Amino acid sequence: MELLNRIEGMLVWFEKAVILVFGVVMLVSVSLQVFFRYVIPISLPWTEELSIIAFVVIIFYGAVLAGYHNRHLGITNVVELLGEKAYVAVWVLKQLALVAFLVAVILLNSTFAVIRIPLFYVMIQIPIFGLLSTFHALMSLLRKDFRPVEMSGREGR
Repeated sequence: MELLNRIEGMLVWFEKAVILVFGVVMLVSVSLQVFFRYVIPISLPWTEELSIIAFVVIIFYGAVLAGYHNRHLGITNVVELLGEKAYVAVWVLKQLALVAFLVAVILLNSTFAVIRIPLFYVMIQIPIFGLLSTFHALMSLLRKDFRPVEMSGREGR
């Protein structure tokens, strides 16, 4: 289990790095577009598409980190009414449903036309997102992180 925790720690570091890199890419591309559109009256259409790609990647990896930190939205009023056993049962079902959904996303094959960047580099983010989210969900199941955020002790990560 210690090895899996270390692997998960490295993955969390990687996810944060990806968000940082693509955040900078989005900032630079939008800044270039604003500069070229309003200072030099020329539009750079590729900057718009690049910022869209960066935004999508940030959303994917942000969702992975939100799942890791147990920060996804939940219906707090309903959860608070459940007893301990019912809460654990609902939590396990939620994690299993998440894994099933992510496996389905990994197996999807769709097309997306973008700026002369091979489609592979854009679409590979979907299975990577799915695998990372699945790994975090399974690790959460193994650790039995079924307590709400306030009680789980993971809010500082």
